[in-house]
Amino acid sequence: MKKKLVFIMLILVLIISLFACKDKMDQKNSHIDYNITITGQNNVYTVEQSTTIKNVYKDDLDHLIFNLYANAYREDAENKAYTAKLTSYGQIDIESVSVDGQNCKYELEQDNSILNVAIPALAINKSICVVMAYQVTLPECNIRMGVSGDCTKLANFYPQLAVYENDSFRCDVYTTIGDPFYSNTANYEVTITAPQDSVIASSGVLQKSTETPDGIENKYIAKDIRDFVIVIDKNLLVEKGNIGDTEVLYYYYEDQDPQATLKYALDAMSIFNDKYGAYPYPTLSIVMTDFESAGMEYGCLVYVALDTMNIEDTIVHEIAHQWWYGIVGSDSINHAFLDEGLACFSTLYYYKQIYGQEKFDDSLKAISDSYTLYERIQKMRKTEEDLSINRSIYDLTQYQYEMLAYRKSTMMFAHLMQTMGEAKFNKALSNYVKNNRYKIANANALISELNKAYGSDIGGLVKGWLGNGARVTMMSN
Repeated sequence: MKKKLVFIMLILVLIISLFACKDKMDQKNSHIDYNITITGQNNVYTVEQSTTIKNVYKDDLDHLIFNLYANAYREDAENKAYTAKLTSYGQIDIESVSVDGQNCKYELEQDNSILNVAIPALAINKSICVVMAYQVTLPECNIRMGVSGDCTKLANFYPQLAVYENDSFRCDVYTTIGDPFYSNTANYEVTITAPQDSVIASSGVLQKSTETPDGIENKYIAKDIRDFVIVIDKNLLVEKGNIGDTEVLYYYYEDQDPQATLKYALDAMSIFNDKYGAYPYPTLSIVMTDFESAGMEYGCLVYVALDTMNIEDTIVHEIAHQWWYGIVGSDSINHAFLDEGLACFSTLYYYKQIYGQEKFDDSLKAISDSYTLYERIQKMRKTEEDLSINRSIYDLTQYQYEMLAYRKSTMMFAHLMQTMGEAKFNKALSNYVKNNRYKIANANALISELNKAYGSDIGGLVKGWLGNGARVTMMSN
């Protein structure tokens, strides 16, 4: 009887454990859910979107702010997404908005880049559903969102809830300098109808594909990502591989050795998984496309430009962003070093792991020489330019942004690793990921992990690099 009782108790413990695990797996990390249905083709898409938002902000919340990034592609936009004239222009036209099934007041503000939606006073921890109907016109261009040849890039096309901080929603304008995006993680259910012969790459996992009279209808799901992007092109080929539970897909047009190119991605994933913490998503897509820059990061998908000068460097850098922007969010508008600097450093660290210390040193020297020359020129010209890393992208030229957010930031992280030792520095970064997963982190969160891993206060060294006081040329004299 005693043995039988023990057996029953073990069964009960097992059942409780299973339910506890299920609850843990089902627990939502994100307080925003998007359900988006897209129809149309070529340049014009009709979209229906419902956004369910849990109020984690304040009691009696009375409005919501959505970013309308697509309106930066208008010909008359004040804050443009482009620097040169486009073949044709794009925009988003809001046709209707309702809140919990009732019509509501809404306004387009700030050069039509912000959608301000009035809502009934919403208590803390209560949810509300905003339903929108709108039309997106894609520009003809090779930038983030648009149509180029047979390729359609649907990026930043949908109204995206702004980040709430310091008792208000952020209202940031578009700029061509850096990445003018700042977002919480969210869950996505996206359905798109595309031509029958389409090859579709997306941020989500394909749940269902159905043939319809209008083409193919694909349904995708993604959880806890910061944005959702779709690339459509009938000419794309795909090479697949796996790292742990993650399927890695490389979409390309022409590649003499696609398996070798895919291996760059697999190796990067393996290194970053080991050093920074496991990639938590089921897929990662690397998509070759006609793009004006070398690459661009999105949730579970990255662009790689057709004409990128160094495809390995671009792939690794954009994959690093899945940790530094994706898993751990940061304010890329005001503190770009937290994602760009760490992504650049992580690319160098990949080189160290794959090719050895000499490759790391040579790559770091090239970055250091480039930045040091820039700083010396400013000194010679007596420009008194602010060389702080921690500056808003609105205050920078593209050249300044590259020098500070990319190069000087990389030098700072390399210096930190040298000072702390590789093991302690990697421990700090892995804990930074662990303790800020799906959140938005700032410099203080990173410094806190650096201090704990180092066993001493290293914040002064970090702040010296971030500020304008200690110039690299002075440090090297």
